[in-house]
Amino acid sequence: MRRITALLLVLVAVAATAGASEDFTFVVLGDRTGGHVEGIYGAVVERSLAEGADLYITVGDQIEGYTDDADVVQEEWDEYFGIVERIPTDLYLLAGNHDIWDDQSEEIWRERVGTEPNYSFDYQGVHFTMLDTSRWEASDSLPDEYYRWLEADLSAHSDDRLTLVFFHKPLWYDTLAGGEADRLHEIFKAGGVDGIFNGHFHTYGSAFYDGIAYTMVGSSGGRMSDELMYKGHFFQYCVVDVSGDNFEITVVPLEGDERLTHDCVSVSDLKFFDKVEEEYIVMGECFEDKMVREEGGFLTVSITNIYEEPFVTEIRWDTEGTDWEVEPISMEVEIPGGGMEVPSFTVKYEGEMYPLPTVHIRYPWGEGKLYDYEFFAHITRTLKIPSGSAPQIDGNLGDGEWAESAIVDYFCSPEGEKMTIEDTVFRFVYDHENLYIRADCEQESDFVVNATERDGAVWMDDCMGFFLSPGGLEGDIYQIYFNPDGVIFDQRIFINEQGYLDGEVEWNVDCLVATDRGDNWWAIEIAIPFSALKAETPKPGDEWRINFRRKEMALESTADWQYPISYDVNYFGRTVFGE
Repeated sequence: MRRITALLLVLVAVAATAGASEDFTFVVLGDRTGGHVEGIYGAVVERSLAEGADLYITVGDQIEGYTDDADVVQEEWDEYFGIVERIPTDLYLLAGNHDIWDDQSEEIWRERVGTEPNYSFDYQGVHFTMLDTSRWEASDSLPDEYYRWLEADLSAHSDDRLTLVFFHKPLWYDTLAGGEADRLHEIFKAGGVDGIFNGHFHTYGSAFYDGIAYTMVGSSGGRMSDELMYKGHFFQYCVVDVSGDNFEITVVPLEGDERLTHDCVSVSDLKFFDKVEEEYIVMGECFEDKMVREEGGFLTVSITNIYEEPFVTEIRWDTEGTDWEVEPISMEVEIPGGGMEVPSFTVKYEGEMYPLPTVHIRYPWGEGKLYDYEFFAHITRTLKIPSGSAPQIDGNLGDGEWAESAIVDYFCSPEGEKMTIEDTVFRFVYDHENLYIRADCEQESDFVVNATERDGAVWMDDCMGFFLSPGGLEGDIYQIYFNPDGVIFDQRIFINEQGYLDGEVEWNVDCLVATDRGDNWWAIEIAIPFSALKAETPKPGDEWRINFRRKEMALESTADWQYPISYDVNYFGRTVFGE
């Protein structure tokens, strides 16, 4: 509670000293959560104390959140304020998606933080605007009242020394950074904004657009996909020194004594890395089947050279710790200027499919620099679903009614390694009207079941879930999760008018669900009408794309069928409907 009191006091004090223009320093803390690494945020805070900053500001995601249990949320806020109580000056919090995700969490924010989700304040003649983007995924999707509030706030401070805006999600990364219009950026230009600070990606990156400094602050504790500094992946905080009408941003890694300049990782570099991984290096699809297991299949990697001059790169496979063989294990390839090469490899395995082999390729990046790209082989699993008699969805979990179903009991961890949670079995069968699914989950760990209402944070519970694409590689995707009480989270995933993935949480699947559980197990039966997925009854030989998983929260892991779990349908497995 001390932090809240201090915040309210500083708002009063600032109002009394408006117009002051002394130079000052403030610290910007990155995301703490989003799969937080224990102890890191506290270490970042401790290191930042040496800066002697006049105030602290966050870019959101203070707690893990995403639970319907208000007591758990309160405990998480208690934990957070316990970490930051060592900060000797004033701390301003920004709302992230892990802090506010529904109406209840918004009310808890008001109670614990002491502000509205949108608020602003002044310090030494500098105006700070804190914009809530916790529940929206695009610059043009915020509520209308948010735009009105933002425009009025900026207009009222157009003559201030500096204006800095903080909002959690870098919504401009897919628009402005890609050369497209961005509604918020137009408001910032008109409002005389000097700097933008974001978090969310756990990646540092900087850019200037129309003279406005954009800064994505990297992680101060949230989990990262790797630890490559040139990709902005390192634990950090930022120091901002305000002098006159200018400000300078320094990036401070948690480890080592090096202090980095604002342009240490540019957004243009990050967009280039995206292009490498999405367009310049593309792994072909190899279907996991009997041939791959026993005789070997073929896997291709296409490499496109965007430069005028040719370059040579090595394609090197790593099979250590796997049951896979790749031939050749490495290959040097020369790619002509403006051209493409598509080398092919023979792959097979005997024993366990997971973990998959990984490939390493270096792609030229800038002058004299190479981008190290590492990724798993694109092996697509196939699920054959038989036609059969409809099982009763009644929670009576005898195996007899499911005798005709396909059984799946082999999964991987979320990292693509061997599964680390308890035994999990899925069953599938279909008839003219419905797709029937059953999951049996052993569970010696404590149950985690908090969501009680539809479209609550079911994915933060023990749960099982699906990604279904009746249109194969095209069309809508349906994400449907169930917890052990049968509570559902579901949404339709689609490509919006801007060409980006978007979600419609308001979409609800009309399905039958029955559950049961004991001291060390739980199970669920589901009947999903094909009509609910806007799909015709499949004919023998028809193919959909699918992925599914089971989460065991106490073990902080999952059982995933197809690696990786992704909204990109190209990485879904394949399901074939049988006779």
